[in-house]
Amino acid sequence: MEDAGQKYSQLDEILLRHQGLLRSLHETIFSLNVGYAFGYALLIYISKNLFSLTSTTDLGYFFLRGAVRINNLLHLSSSIADLGWYPNPGSQVGAEVAFVVTLVGVALLVLFFLRLIAGPSTGRVVLGSVAGVTSLLTLPAFYLCALKLTWMAGPLADSTPFWQSLPPVIFAVELPCIGLVFWAGRKLSIPPVTTVTLFLLHYGLWTWVLWPTLYVYVQQRLFTPNVLLLIFPLSGIVWLLHRRGTHLNRPENSVTWNIGWNVTLAVAAVAALLIVWLPGKSYELFQPTDVKSLVIKMSRTSCRGSCPVYTITIHGDRHVDYVGQRFVKVRGAQTTIISDDQVGRLLRGFDQVRFFALEDRAFAWCFDTPRVSVGISVDGRSKEVSSDASCTGANRGAQAQFVRVASEIDTIVSSDQWVKCDGWCRE
Repeated sequence: MEDAGQKYSQLDEILLRHQGLLRSLHETIFSLNVGYAFGYALLIYISKNLFSLTSTTDLGYFFLRGAVRINNLLHLSSSIADLGWYPNPGSQVGAEVAFVVTLVGVALLVLFFLRLIAGPSTGRVVLGSVAGVTSLLTLPAFYLCALKLTWMAGPLADSTPFWQSLPPVIFAVELPCIGLVFWAGRKLSIPPVTTVTLFLLHYGLWTWVLWPTLYVYVQQRLFTPNVLLLIFPLSGIVWLLHRRGTHLNRPENSVTWNIGWNVTLAVAAVAALLIVWLPGKSYELFQPTDVKSLVIKMSRTSCRGSCPVYTITIHGDRHVDYVGQRFVKVRGAQTTIISDDQVGRLLRGFDQVRFFALEDRAFAWCFDTPRVSVGISVDGRSKEVSSDASCTGANRGAQAQFVRVASEIDTIVSSDQWVKCDGWCRE
């Protein structure tokens, strides 16, 4: 018993000597825990929707667009799967880094907020009981929110009602127990061994529940969420050490923060988040400088079946060229003319979807389905965007809007006169 008492005394002396460092560590891990909870829940939400045929959000496209951007910055373009027949985000490194950047960016903003309210009384409350509850419940709470929002999403959706599944039941049982422990800790002296044991049981149980199996790429899972899950239990350990240090009978050393350094951290966080999530710069197509330089070329490709294969090219002088290849009514070349208003209508449509900012490597794709590609050249600028014509992600997302605008070409040109067969189209 004397050895144990001596160890506790040595721990107390260490905590007292490094109060400033311990507080900084506590604030940092607290912020990382909140950032990880946000990032983990976001990935759950994205992963479930990416593999759902009825996606309700475009966050998956935004996330993969950021991953493509990072791969481009790192000059990584190798395919993450042996599926080179359609565009894909490339190296998995981009998605791993995008997750880490999002996590750290949110954490730095939380840390900046903590430094703003770093008064003696406010800081004690936030880093005391509030941080304790946060270290225990933030990640499970965020996880449950994401799980509830995507409970029926995906091809393997569970038919069990959400509130009867294991995670919310565990949370509902634990919540009053945690409240009771915190209340008892204010009224009674709970032995440290008991507190540590309860924390270990909590973190062990939720680590088993939360162990990530997250896919944002076909056939490959992300690894950084698994590694960084260690932040979750670490936040509780650091909180216990900080709590023990502040309960010793000595005043906490005052901590002052450099305002310029904290503002720099906040600016860096916002910049990092913008790199991943900010839309790219587009180019306005309506009313081009040189309308004669305009060329809009749409191609539809084959599928596992009798999907029509043809190309339509619209020139700035209003002339339209059609070339039919397979499963169409008319094979070979045909021409027609459309009006200036119809050309302007198409350009406004592509401006609305921000055509030159689209990233088709972040689009959703299915197997054996038709594909539509649109290439636009105007005023010395050129870009081509390809998309699956059937699997288009969220109904109101960037990919679905692009496919709808591409279909406007068929409507304006009246391509049915050449494409649509009265009966079965011959190959």
